[in-house]
Amino acid sequence: MIPTHTPPRPRRGPSASSSGSTAIIGVGILVFLYVSARLFIWTGASSSLIGFSGQKCYHVFGYTRDPMYQRLKCWARETYEQKRANPSDVTFHFKGPVTMQDYRKQVGYQMKMLGEKASQHHHSPLVWEGCDEQEYDYVGSSEEMVSLLQQRHLVDQKECW
Repeated sequence: MIPTHTPPRPRRGPSASSSGSTAIIGVGILVFLYVSARLFIWTGASSSLIGFSGQKCYHVFGYTRDPMYQRLKCWARETYEQKRANPSDVTFHFKGPVTMQDYRKQVGYQMKMLGEKASQHHHSPLVWEGCDEQEYDYVGSSEEMVSLLQQRHLVDQKECW
């Protein structure tokens, strides 16, 4: 009888499939980081940043369903897009609850933080500027913020009202 020899089969296990799964995990991580960065910059979530870091910081506190809050998000995007070729140092911080009732419950803290200037502010959104809590300065509401963006940063009305 002649012995037959069969070649050993390749092992199936963690080492045989690790290069394929490593590539999939790597691609997954890259996709996650890209999506996270895009959401961080452009979302309408209750707390987000739009723009880029720098010298001027603007804070918008309002309820997220408010048309005037959404108007300022549009103006923030316009500021970013119009200044992209020659980036200005502007950062927008959007914060706030979804409903007007929750906004009314929470706005008192921001008004106290801003002091006397904001004491007569009664509607959404509440806007202030300053990158440090010690330098916060009350701006007003959406009308005052749009005027400030047009004058200080020379932003034109293109897509926003």
